[in-house]
This record gives sequence, C-alpha cells and structure tokens, in this order.
Amino acid sequence: MSDAQSESEVNATPDVPIAIAILPGEPKSPTPDGPIAWWRAMFGPWFYMFRPSKCGFAVSRSPWFGMLSILLGSGLIGATSVLLFVLDGLRYHNWSLSVNNTQQVSERTFVESWSMLATPEFSPVVTTIVILVFAVVWGLVGSIVLGWTLLPVVHRFGGAFRSYLRSVVVAGAVVGPASVLVAAIGSLVVLVNDMREQRWATGTQELWYEEYLEGGTVWLGFLAAGLLFFWLVRAGIGARTTDVLPLQPLRCDECGYDLTHVSADGRCSECGIATAHSLDLSARRVGVEWETSVTLASWLGANRTLVFQPTAFYQQLTMRKGEGYAFRFAFWNCIAIGVASCVSILGMFIKEERNFGIDEFVGVTSFGFLVPCIVAWAINFVVGAIACVFALFWRIVPVFAHVSKVLQYESSFLLVIWIYFMGLAWTLVLFDDWMTKFLRDFLGVYFFSAELIFVLISVPALLIIWLRRIRRAMMLTRWSNF
Repeated sequence: MSDAQSESEVNATPDVPIAIAILPGEPKSPTPDGPIAWWRAMFGPWFYMFRPSKCGFAVSRSPWFGMLSILLGSGLIGATSVLLFVLDGLRYHNWSLSVNNTQQVSERTFVESWSMLATPEFSPVVTTIVILVFAVVWGLVGSIVLGWTLLPVVHRFGGAFRSYLRSVVVAGAVVGPASVLVAAIGSLVVLVNDMREQRWATGTQELWYEEYLEGGTVWLGFLAAGLLFFWLVRAGIGARTTDVLPLQPLRCDECGYDLTHVSADGRCSECGIATAHSLDLSARRVGVEWETSVTLASWLGANRTLVFQPTAFYQQLTMRKGEGYAFRFAFWNCIAIGVASCVSILGMFIKEERNFGIDEFVGVTSFGFLVPCIVAWAINFVVGAIACVFALFWRIVPVFAHVSKVLQYESSFLLVIWIYFMGLAWTLVLFDDWMTKFLRDFLGVYFFSAELIFVLISVPALLIIWLRRIRRAMMLTRWSNF
C-alpha cells in the first residue's frame, strides 16, 4: 500500500468529538447500527429522560417501537391534560352567589368535574377519547416537523430519507420529558388557581407572592420549551449512525479532484492549485481562534470574520473535528440576542416614560431575555433544515457528514438579522411622529401599511441572503480533508 493510500485512509475517517462545550457526545464505545431490546426503545423517552443522547441512540435503533413510544407519550400528554382539567374544576367560583358574600366558592366531586367535559353533542367519555386522539395526531405531526429540523444534526452520510426517518423517531421521543413537564407545570397552574379560589372563599387579601406564581407559570412554560429543544439536539446527536463513515480518497480542497495519486508537492490536475493547500494542515485549514480559545474576544472576532470575511473563515475552518465548538458558538449568539433584546425592550419602556414596579421589571427582563433566546435557537435550526433540503438539489456532495457545523456557525448572520430588526424597531420608536406625517403628507400611505410592506420585503430578502451564505459555506468546506 502506498503512502498516499495510507494517508487517505487515516484522513477519511473523521475525528468528530461532538459537543466539547455544551453537548455531550455519542457513547464512548458505540456499537454498530442494529436493533436493541424493544423495551429500551419503547420506554426510552422516560427511562433515558436525563440521558438524551442515550435515548436518541435507543429509539433510533428500533424505529417501530420508537413510533409506539410516540403514540404512548402523546396519549399520556392528552390524558394528563384531561386530568388537570378535572382537578382544576373541583373548586370553582360560583357566580350565582352574591358578590358581597364571602362564600363564593363551591366544590364538585371528581365525577361532577369530569362531566364538565360534556358538550351538547358528546358525552364526557366521547370528549375524552377525542382529546386523546387529537393529542396522538398532533404528536405524530409534531414529530414529522421536528424531525425535519433535526435532519442536519442526525444526517452523516447515505440517503437523506433514511436519516429523516431516524430524525422523526428521535423527535417523537421528546414526548417523554414533555409529558413530565406538562404534568409538573399543569399541577402548578392548578395549585395557583386553587389558592385563588381559597382566597375568594375566605375573603382574604392577595398574598405578595401569588402574582409572581401566576407569571412564573408562563415563564416556566417558555423555559420548558427551550429545554425540550435543547434535549432534542442532544438526542439527535445520539441518534447518528455509528457505522464507520465510507472511506473517501483525499480530495482537492478547491474542486474535489482525487489526489490519491498526486505527489504531495505537486498541483491539482483539475484546477491547478498546489496540493499542499489540501493535504497540509498547516497550509490552509489551520483552524479558527474560537476553537482554540473560547473567550469573549474570540467570539467577537469569529462573528466579525463570518459577517465580513466568510470565505476566509471557512477556508481556515477544520471540518472533521470540533463540532461542539460550533454548537457552543450558536448558543452564545442566541444568548447575545436575548441580552440585546432585553436591553432594547427596557430602553423602550424608559423611552415611553412608563412607571413600573419591581414585579413588572422582573417580568419584562425575564421574558425579554428568555423568549428571544428560544426563538433565535429555533429559527437557526429551521433555516438550517431548509438549507439542508436545498443542498439535496444543489448536489453539493453525496457524503457530507459535517453540515451541522456550517449551520451553527452561520448563526452569526442571525445575529445580524436580529440587530437589523432591533434597529428598525428603534427607528420607529424615535421617529414615529415624523415618519407618520411624512408618509401621509408626501406619499399618501398610512404608516402601518408602509411598515408592514417593508417587513414583508425584508424577511424573504434576508432569508435568501442567509441561504446563499450557507450554500457558499458548504461549497468552501465540502472537500475538506481535515
């Protein structure tokens, strides 16, 4: 065997330490793809609830039992919702009593509360069955949609449809932790409502912490959604196939030409670029600073280079290792979006000279930070899924095991988009009166209509620019040997 062939085999099996920073990787000693014990797949969403990578590994190896777990978990969420409704109705405000009467609260038995599910057309039993069926159907639909967003994370090589089926099963496994969170947060809501009913019954004043409990349940709902999405990403990593990646010959980093039989000091026969640029790690793909030193300065520098010099960044990026750094980079960008949104919303409150108390301040800052973080994280994955589908038509490369790394680094453009819309919002706040008068007097249009048209034009335009950036990044990294 020649030296070139030996080097080809060494470099063809990539070193992919998944999630060095925030995402733990696959099992240390993965077994080849194949079915596992049926109960591990069927009850994996609960048995491995706190080990999402292991859960993704389990359900993806026995997909049929994984599908059964989706049906079981969705039905369990529906049953939990019915139970919470019944428990919440055990004590209710009786409006038929006098307002001045302190005894305004009545109680029902469990059966009486359950009978409240009845409608003029259906009995409580039929209504309960409809709710369960509805929950199962939406569980399947949600798995199909979430599986699409997970495709760039799960897919490594081979047919994309096979990876998509794996993604759907893994996405459905979220019913395990979701059912527990629904029960926990729903129980808290029932408890808060029960405390309110008891206060009405006794005529006592509202306690200081009750208002925080009511707002806290909504806040916990958003937090749970963010945690579930994070759980899905980790499960998707665990669901990746453990089969060895197909051996690929050393390629020209520029055009993809086979360099197996080209001397190390020669040039590519197709494009003429020196082979050292493709075969020597110190020549071109020297790595980026972010993957050697995770600091605020390196994060800012990586974002600046990605926005203004994306070609230089992706030509230096090593693709076959350090995927965890890319996920951490996207995570930092989402945190930055949350912080910027929180500060911006507070600034708007101050600009409007609103007087708000500490409770309102806490609510605005917590929601202003948490919701944009979750939305940004979701948008990044949705756009990545769109780009992954387009990549099948772009025919970028038949085997591209590290597409998710490119998509996470392209979250830098999401940060740009967010700053753009924050700037637009502040422009409207600062120059609202002037712009309204100008549009009405000189253009004859209402301010709201002009704003809506501007947003409808901006969103697809920015999306097209983002997808073109992703395509360019894929083109620059598809033939990387490192």
